[in-house]
Amino acid sequence: MTKIVLLVVIVLSVTSCQETKDKKIEKEDIANEDIAKSESYVDVVPFETAQSCVLTATEFDAWFDSGSVAANGVVNSANSLGSFNNNCDFYKWSWQMFLWHFSPKDGSYVYDNAPFYDLEGESLVIDGSQTKVRGGKLDKEGQAGLVSGVLMSQKAGLTPDGSIVYYAIHVNDVYAYMASGQNSGNLNLTEFPTTQEELDMIIAYAKNVYNVAIKDGESLAMELKSSWIKLPKGADASNYITITSDVPKFTETSDKEWVWDGTSYDNDVTLAMVGYHVVGSTTDHPEMIWATFEHNDNVPSADYYYVDGDGKVQEKKTLEENGTPIKKDWTFTNGSTTMNASNQMHMELDGKNIVAEASQTISPSSTMRTHPWGNKADEASAVNNTEIISLNHNISSMLLDGDLRKNYFLVGATWTSNGVPGVGNQLPVVVGSKVLANSTMETYFQYKNCFDCHQGGKINGLSHIFEGITPLPVE
Repeated sequence: MTKIVLLVVIVLSVTSCQETKDKKIEKEDIANEDIAKSESYVDVVPFETAQSCVLTATEFDAWFDSGSVAANGVVNSANSLGSFNNNCDFYKWSWQMFLWHFSPKDGSYVYDNAPFYDLEGESLVIDGSQTKVRGGKLDKEGQAGLVSGVLMSQKAGLTPDGSIVYYAIHVNDVYAYMASGQNSGNLNLTEFPTTQEELDMIIAYAKNVYNVAIKDGESLAMELKSSWIKLPKGADASNYITITSDVPKFTETSDKEWVWDGTSYDNDVTLAMVGYHVVGSTTDHPEMIWATFEHNDNVPSADYYYVDGDGKVQEKKTLEENGTPIKKDWTFTNGSTTMNASNQMHMELDGKNIVAEASQTISPSSTMRTHPWGNKADEASAVNNTEIISLNHNISSMLLDGDLRKNYFLVGATWTSNGVPGVGNQLPVVVGSKVLANSTMETYFQYKNCFDCHQGGKINGLSHIFEGITPLPVE
């Protein structure tokens, strides 16, 4: 059972996709029914893009532990010590890590079992069972941004009464033992590991001090964040990755304030995953790769550009003439709300309580993604957009029907040009998705890149949780 955290959500403005009447697109949509069927992803993404980032069937088979694609089959970790020669390599790394983390293991998923740890307060635990309310950056585990905004799903569909969004933070064993060694003064690494030599230092520390063998060391150091909504009993979550957890039990004193006493929980509730951050160090990139995934049904996206199969730049329109999304049914979007009126924070965390903004009530806001694929809505972004879209189609088409991971897509990934994060007032030169955010985790700060907030040092500052972690106990 994973530990879930109520965090501040930062929503990206997203507009829904405009259905095209172009016959070519209609034919391709029909041809790709096996890829997405009724999934919302089809309604927001064109299928006629150039195939600029693809994975062969042989390569994809090799990702699976069995040697061939299997529905909900076990995928192995990506090799973070491998070569990264172009943007596509980073996007492939992101996808393989996501598929690995959500491979089945011991009744749950890989990310929620050893060698991964839940972060509960400042303690690392395996299979945490309780949750804690966090907001903003109050204990260095909160949401991006300066305010502790709280996000709620729409009161429709899967959540007829709406659901607060809850969050969990995990790290892998490489990260956990590195933090334990650094924070106890027994390791002295100056950045996250990127070489076998640096990895060996962490492996030796874990073995010599804890008598523990690091597993999947080639994944290097990983920090993960996930976002979840609470489902009512009997809800059809067949298209979602789900877990069972305890979440804070609020007393709804009014439509302006919900109070939590810090000890009461709703136990063993079913949560559906709506967002996931994959962050990890790789060869030449101690600043880490920052990738994010979302469920297909979360929110619509703003207009964007892509390169079609003929090499021409095309614009994907996503809004009606009146500014509302064409597709109306989304988990976090009110279909009658315009782009300009979306992404307005309704409530925030005040200590352990949720309080409404002055002119709002505790209620769902309408969320849209302002930077599809983590890029500006201009023609200059077409090539990078197309690489991500192309790989998403490619992998989705090869995942078998019934695989829950097929219902999620890579929004984008970002890293820096020289492997150095920003220090002081010097922001890094970012590569890949340059304005990357997750609509369920950076809801109200979608105009920023990960490195706008994760900077100031090569370990602390880059990571907002590392220096606060209590070293694992020596038994």
